[in-house]
Order: sequence, then C-alpha cells, then structure tokens
Amino acid sequence: MAVSGEIRSRPGESFPPMGERHFPPLGEIEPSEWVKELKKGSHRAQSLKKIGIVNEIGSLHRRDNHKNFSSRRSAITPAGPACFPINLFPERAARGFPENAMPPSRWASFAAEAAVPEQLVPYVRAVSDLEPLECGGFLAWRSGPALVLVGHDAGLKQGGTEQKCSRPEAARLDAAVREASSLRGIESLTVISPFRPDAAPEWAVSTKPDAYWGIPLPTDTADMAYGQKLRNQLRRARRDILTAREGWKPDHAELVEQYIRSRPFAPGTRHLFRHIGPYVEAVPDALLFAARDCEGALQGFSVGDYTALGTVFHLFAFRAPESPPGTADALLDALAAEGIRRGHTLLNLGLGINPGIVFFKRKWNATILRPHVETSWAVQRPQEAGLLGSLKKLFGM
Repeated sequence: MAVSGEIRSRPGESFPPMGERHFPPLGEIEPSEWVKELKKGSHRAQSLKKIGIVNEIGSLHRRDNHKNFSSRRSAITPAGPACFPINLFPERAARGFPENAMPPSRWASFAAEAAVPEQLVPYVRAVSDLEPLECGGFLAWRSGPALVLVGHDAGLKQGGTEQKCSRPEAARLDAAVREASSLRGIESLTVISPFRPDAAPEWAVSTKPDAYWGIPLPTDTADMAYGQKLRNQLRRARRDILTAREGWKPDHAELVEQYIRSRPFAPGTRHLFRHIGPYVEAVPDALLFAARDCEGALQGFSVGDYTALGTVFHLFAFRAPESPPGTADALLDALAAEGIRRGHTLLNLGLGINPGIVFFKRKWNATILRPHVETSWAVQRPQEAGLLGSLKKLFGM
C-alpha cells in the first residue's frame, strides 16, 4: 500500500496517511500504565498516543445543503456557529458532567474556530470515549487520570516558525496548565501548543518541534496557485481517474484494510483506521472524495473536515498500490475545490511528520501555519531511585 501523496515508501519504511498527525491511536496503552512510566522518571519522549487519543479521519456524503455551513455567509444565510448535531451520543449525556466538563453548547464555539484538528469536537468524540473539558478558555480532553490540554489558541494567527509566543498568550496558557493540573484525579498531563509552556515542570518531556502546514484558498478555483509540474500531474491523472464525493462504501473499507495489513500497526492505530466508517456516518461536515478508474475500480480516497467556519482540515488519504500517478494530487484538488465552493479561506494539511510528507506539501506551495510541540509530564514529581533519592526525601529536598 502506497501512502498518500506521490511518495511511495521504501521496504521497511512506514509513512502515515497524508494528514495523519498526533492525537494518536485509541487504546495503544492504558493511561494508568503511562502514568506509572512517567512516575518512574522515564526520560523517553511521550507523545499523545500514550494516553489513548486518536486523530484525523472522516467523511460523509451529505445532501446539497452545504450553504448553511459556508464560512463566507451570503446575505440570505444567517450567521451562526458551525452546524452539527450537538448530541452525537445521547448515552454519554446521561452520565452528567464531571469537574470542568464542557456542556454541548460550547462545542460549537471550539469547532467553529478550530485551528487544529483536536478542536473539532464532533470528530474526537466520534472516534474515542474522551470527555471534553474547558480549562482557562482552552479545550481539553480527559481519559481517566490523563488529560490533554489543546493549547493552540484559535485566535493565534498563522505566522510560520518564526512566530513567537506573546506574553499575554503565554500567561493564559500557563494559567490553564495550572488549572488542569489541579483537577481532581489528574495524574498526567500533556499540552499540545505552539511552544513549551513555562508552567511545565523541569521533569516534563517535550517532543521534537513540528509545524502545521497549509495553503490559502482563493475565492475561485481558477485562482489556485499551481506550479507547472503540479498542473501537468493533475492533467495526467484526470485522463485515468474521475474524482467525486461519495458515502462510505465497502471498497473504501477494503482499501483501509489493505493498508493495515501492509504494516505492523499498533492496536490503537488499527482501531482508528477501522472507525473511519462510523465517523463519516456521524459527523455532517466530514466529506469523502474518491478516485475511480474508467471501470469504476477504487484507486484512492481522501477525507476532509469542513466543520470549522474558515479552515478545511485534510485528514486522511489512501491510495491503491498501483494507482495512476497524480491520484493523491487529484483528490486533494477536489477537497480544496469543495472548500472554495463553501467559502473557506484556508486548507490545513496537518503536521510535517517526515521529509516525504513535507515534500508533498511543498509541491502544493504549502507554507508553515504555526509551530507545534507536545509536552508531557506526571503531575507529581517522579521519585528518584537509589541513595540520592532517599537522601532528598529524608531532608525534604
């Protein structure tokens, strides 16, 4: 199975589907196990996949009522928050709201202004049992004793890697970190944000910095800035395939299963891929674009989320192993065209992840939108082993 984009992996090398990023696989490791490891003082970098969160998937074949979801509102379309079912899962509502729980009425606000996929509340709830909280004005996700604070302020404008944190923004994030740390039962905390929070303790572990990439969307598809090479690639692909919106079908699921069988994925990753279907059936503004040859055989598909008012999120792209060259480009072109038709102004392509995926994004003239780093720690300082640890405990150091 070749990975999305026109990047085909070498033997033994695993590229994730284009657009896949952190907010990792559900159930890869139990939160309590991760907490125990952090308490031991492990210095190994901890990513979000350690607490059972999942990431980008989605699509749904919707009726032509897209105008209600456009970010550039027409004179006859009333302005308002992103439109999606407030209560996707009624059985969860019956549980009541724990400490700092966020009522459904707040979901639309975060989703409408989403700057990163983790702020798309319908998406995260559709693929996990995580409960949304609000800490200091930031969205957070809780799974038992583990909590993830989404520190990407929706009001933070894109500005590339040179973007520095402002003092007020850093102070607000630090206040949210302290609030999250004080919640009852929280033993471990992960903050995903443009920078490492100052409130993170010295034993916190941060991942290697990455960045979100994206492209601006014009008001007309004819104004898309394609280079000559990309135009040639698209022209060639259109001779062999036809792209169109579709609902979830058995051959989509089979293509995903082929990809799962091609690599030794963790259980949580397999869970994520196999829940693309349920997600597309639950969330209105997640769309699937399929590429088929003249005989109707599926050559690939992409999924994007249009829930946010201004930003389209490119979440996943799968290709058949022998798909025609340019298949991934044709799918992304269709995804972008739908965003333009709906009035979106930005296409978020996700994190860089590796050089191959960055190459694909650069081919589309993508630029860095905002930096990104994950910082994780146990709320209580890990105990030091040996004589030094015993002496420090004895003298209260």
